[in-house]
Amino acid sequence: MVRSDPKTGEEVSTIAHFGSKNHKLIGTDDTEETQGIMREKMLKSFSEYQRRGSGWRLRRVTQLEIHIGEFRPLRGKKHEPLPKSIADKKAIINMKNDDDECFKWAVTRALNPTNTHPERITKELKRQSEELDWEGTEFPTPINGIKRFEKNNNTGINVFGADERLEVYPLRLSEKSDPIRLFLWKNHYSVVKDMSRLVGSQTPGTMLEQRLPKTRISKTRKHHKIRKLRKDTRIPNYHLRRL
Repeated sequence: MVRSDPKTGEEVSTIAHFGSKNHKLIGTDDTEETQGIMREKMLKSFSEYQRRGSGWRLRRVTQLEIHIGEFRPLRGKKHEPLPKSIADKKAIINMKNDDDECFKWAVTRALNPTNTHPERITKELKRQSEELDWEGTEFPTPINGIKRFEKNNNTGINVFGADERLEVYPLRLSEKSDPIRLFLWKNHYSVVKDMSRLVGSQTPGTMLEQRLPKTRISKTRKHHKIRKLRKDTRIPNYHLRRL
């Protein structure tokens, strides 16, 4: 970047850096659109830089870097024992599956509770799972793949995890009412049967969900898109994580 010094009239230069945010690509169809978004972000940053320092002009681009990394979303897998401090709360049904379909068994159990060995994958549980629509649901199931199941079955699903201090925080919140609550630990889904017990001395379960920042999904109604935003609210005792 160059400009003329208003006092001496001499040309001065500086090196400016502009970058874009990280973007997730799933398949090649999104590449062109994503590149356009990244380019617009850099051009906007360039314009703002010019406004802050009057008279700056672009001389040349000396370097352009594109960094690509493999995206590995969280997804459910085979049975995984819970940490003792969490298991002792008796707030979670930890499904004892020997396959990669813990999401299926956890959801089915949440919808069909029982007091007799609820953690077992029984013939009855398998039959009950067949009453649900699993079309398009991937196994093992990544968190970002849950939306498809919700749409197919008109059922909301909230997912919670625990940090290194074993404090509970949300990984995913549904826009649907009366959602199922799942717990994801080391890529294994379990059923939350008692949210109050699970969070313990933290913010009570229902408040934990209600006080989180939410963005309503755009819905088409009478050809108008309605978008509702809830203002950001900070939650004590844990940090929200971007997935």
